[in-house]
Amino acid sequence: NKMVEFSKNAADMGLSMNEAAKASTFIGSVLKQSGFEIEETADLTQRLVSLGTDLAITYGYDVQEALLGMTALFRGEYDPIEKFGVAMKQSEINAELAARELDHLQGASRRLAEQQIRVELLFDRASDALGQYSKQAGTLFAAQETLRAEFSNMQSALGLALTPAFAELTLALRPL
Repeated sequence: NKMVEFSKNAADMGLSMNEAAKASTFIGSVLKQSGFEIEETADLTQRLVSLGTDLAITYGYDVQEALLGMTALFRGEYDPIEKFGVAMKQSEINAELAARELDHLQGASRRLAEQQIRVELLFDRASDALGQYSKQAGTLFAAQETLRAEFSNMQSALGLALTPAFAELTLALRPL
């Protein structure tokens, strides 16, 4: 599965496997509810999570905050994404729908068209940040984030491996 592989490699973006999985689920569900096809949703989710890490390192915020800004954008809330250098308004979305002769759409079809335009404008307006995390991989901050993510992965792996031993120990100590 592409999303599982993406989560495993997320430490390169400063995200633990758990954080990447949560972020992917979070953004993916918003996209899926908007009407994107499942294959398109998986690809777009990976691109958006990656963009979130780029925006976070560019503007000095937490990745979760960047992802929250994006999901707010997909709900039609434009203020949270502005601190990441992306300005957008509903009037622009409406104007673009009209320019593409899609302003007659209703319901789910209109929502999907609006989301597609938001995604395009987001990538266009955030283009200065694209690739920044990998460009700054040698900086102390990026190295710390990558190390933190890898340490979190190690804690999760060790935790799973040690769970049976701790459970056995707990049961053995219970009578005492």
